[in-house]
Amino acid sequence: MYCPAMVILYLYILHAYNLLLEASLIKQTLYKSEPFCLLNSRIRAFNVWSDIQCARHCLSNAPPPCDATIWNSINKTCTVVQGVDGLLESHVKTTIDSQIYNTYKEGCTEFGYYYDSTTNTCLRLYHVANNKTWKDARNHCQLDGGDLISLPTREKWNFTVKFTYCAAEMWIGLKAEQWLTGEPFVNIYGIDPPILNNYDYKFPTDPEKHCGSFQSKSKNPLRDDSCNIRRKHFFVCEILIP
Repeated sequence: MYCPAMVILYLYILHAYNLLLEASLIKQTLYKSEPFCLLNSRIRAFNVWSDIQCARHCLSNAPPPCDATIWNSINKTCTVVQGVDGLLESHVKTTIDSQIYNTYKEGCTEFGYYYDSTTNTCLRLYHVANNKTWKDARNHCQLDGGDLISLPTREKWNFTVKFTYCAAEMWIGLKAEQWLTGEPFVNIYGIDPPILNNYDYKFPTDPEKHCGSFQSKSKNPLRDDSCNIRRKHFFVCEILIP
């Protein structure tokens, strides 16, 4: 005997099951990241009811999906990020209310790391309360399975400048005019001559004064600093992706 109530109940259960299945698949495809500086003229924000709906907008772009989503649980807004290249005037600063989800990339699933498909870079901008020396920062990155970031190409340099635009000076993977990935430093970036002079005026007694300090907003974004004594709040780690 036909029972409309049973059909409605069945459809309701099927719908709920499909929603749970979709949520599970989304959580396997996106993983939580850390706040960072966003500079993107192609960012768009809109209202949704949940982080699952936000993620659905990202994955519906496939192929390829977006690079990340930002779900603001207070304002119920979703921001879909496609690349981090754009105009400085359009930058979006993430807040404590924001949850950032990065699309899955094998080899770049360490918590807090962000994968940029354009430069094949897996990186994380750290901001620590206890300042770290260059060597301490490098040890921290190595515990993540990576190292301080090397910027041997102009494309990767430009991406990192935008990714770290809201941060103060930071440690990167440059030492004695050589990147930690082995390439010698060559000024191909269109910047003023870097101050790589094996000197730190505040700590002249340190025998190693040739560790790379980077600040994207400075007129001279690169300089040598003390490796063992000078400390900074910020540093950038990367995990190399084959």
